[in-house]
Amino acid sequence: MELLYPSNIKCIGCNSIIPKTNIYSLCRACFYKIDFLDINCMSCGAACDEDFCEACAEETKLKSPIDRTYACTVYDGVMETMIHGFKYSSKTYLANEFSDILKDKYKSLKLEMDYITTIPSTKKRIQKRGYNHTELLASQLSKKLHLPYIKPLIKIKETKPLASLNPLERFLEINGAFQIDEKTLNLDYKSILLIDDILTTGTTAVEVARALKETYPECKIYLLVLATAKK
Repeated sequence: MELLYPSNIKCIGCNSIIPKTNIYSLCRACFYKIDFLDINCMSCGAACDEDFCEACAEETKLKSPIDRTYACTVYDGVMETMIHGFKYSSKTYLANEFSDILKDKYKSLKLEMDYITTIPSTKKRIQKRGYNHTELLASQLSKKLHLPYIKPLIKIKETKPLASLNPLERFLEINGAFQIDEKTLNLDYKSILLIDDILTTGTTAVEVARALKETYPECKIYLLVLATAKK
């Protein structure tokens, strides 16, 4: 009977044996090493006690096309290791637990969205990795929240990693990378939940939101990320 219905599973963080009832399939040690965020900066997602972190408060004149940013955790330690495995080591099974974390955050915030989407990737990038990890997250989350998953954008430009670039270089690299799919339904006056795994510079998410609002200026875009980089 134990073979058919095992009472124990392995922790997704350290592979130790745990009861299958453990939240997010984590052992107690790994769970308490993760910094789950209650409050974060509305703009960049960084952990803070105010609506805006100190850096973003000084940049309020620069209107972001993203209406609000929410982050579930801080990207370090156990979370960093797990997300790295999810992105680069084909640990696609983590999409189930990660989407549960996103789902619980969404429900705790009492959000009401019309659609879920994510940051698109090029066919070349998907073929190289074998899968689109953020699409796995968004599609599983859409099923759990019973919200339609849409793909309104196409990535038309290969881009290199942005984290090591300065602000101007990031802008030039990502500018014009996305365009609206002609088959997309009208998104004006709709609320769209944009899903991503990590928020580092935020440049890519901002460009996605800008491309959407360029065509649908009356839509609202809310960014929900699994983890935000430490500031």
